This record gives sequence, C-alpha cells and structure tokens, in this order.
Amino acid sequence: MKKRPRKRLIKLLDIAFSKKIRERGSCEKCHGVQYLQCAHIYSRIKQITRWNPLNALCLCYNCHFNFAHKYPVDFAEWLKDYYGLLQYDLLRKMSKNTAKFTTDELESLLEELQ
Repeated sequence: MKKRPRKRLIKLLDIAFSKKIRERGSCEKCHGVQYLQCAHIYSRIKQITRWNPLNALCLCYNCHFNFAHKYPVDFAEWLKDYYGLLQYDLLRKMSKNTAKFTTDELESLLEELQ
C-alpha cells in the first residue's frame, strides 16, 4: 500500500479528531448542542497534544470564541475546575514535549480515530 503524504495525513487526522470530539454531543461549558466545535487547549502546533482528547473540548461557537478566546485567563481558571489540577498539570507537562510523530505513527493514529 502506498503511503500518504505527511501533509495529507495531518489534514485527515484533524478532520477525524474534530469529528470525534464533536461526537461528545454538547458544549462542555454551557451544554448547548448547536454549532459544536473542537476547541484545542494547547495550540495544534504541538503534535504531541494535537490529537490527544485531553487537549480538546467540545465547545459551542459562543463558548469557544466569546469565552475561551476573549477571556483566556478566565477560561484557564474554568478549565482547572473542570479538569481538576492533576489532569490540567498533566496536559501542561505534555505540551512541553516537542516530539513529532513519524508517518507510520500518524497512519496508526488515523486508523484509531476512524
């Protein structure tokens, strides 16, 4: 089987991951069910956390942009309460890792998400 280009794999992973997070079915902040989005806590630049469910929330558009992005300090405080300090600290430590996945690892991850 021919390997997919790395860029294409990343795009497919982003789509599958977003779908998986939105399947949670409601906004994790306000519990609304419309305009759900996959909201990353740490930037998608970090591959080690980019497709990790711990690094993503299912948020409605309003909570994503009008809370998380407009009031990042308040969002961080809410997140600490929502996740708990242990999980919050684990994610913070994970985000410091700059490792990148190999193409084979990306293929494997995509299979898991689909």
